[in-house]
Amino acid sequence: MVKKVNIKGKVYKIRKVKHSILKKFLKQTTEGFIFGACDFEGRTIYINKVLTGQSYNETLRHEMVHAFFKECGLDYEIDWARDEMLIDWLALNLPDMCKACEDVDVLNDTWSEWDMGEDEDSEKKKVKLVTTKTSKAKVFR
Repeated sequence: MVKKVNIKGKVYKIRKVKHSILKKFLKQTTEGFIFGACDFEGRTIYINKVLTGQSYNETLRHEMVHAFFKECGLDYEIDWARDEMLIDWLALNLPDMCKACEDVDVLNDTWSEWDMGEDEDSEKKKVKLVTTKTSKAKVFR
């Protein structure tokens, strides 16, 4: 069974493959272990089949971050979008980021009214946050 994931409205297949296939896909001629790769044209994420558990999850998140950047228009034309250290940081911290967002209920598509405390004039201000399905946020005061 082939796993699939929706990345910004595009369906990517997730395939576990041999190291030799990853090496060929990346046209790598040097030695070194390859964890995974993201084929933007074929919309396929390849993960080295020897990976399991935490290594598999972290590698899949890493390749998904690449796919999200690509589908948001931040592909390899922008230097920081191909920075492997940034990609790794996002992939490794994504579970904590999602947990924090869940804790304050900002991963939904509904209206939330937040009490922002008192301003300089001692008046209460309310902020309405709208989160749309395209992950854009608008703030209304």
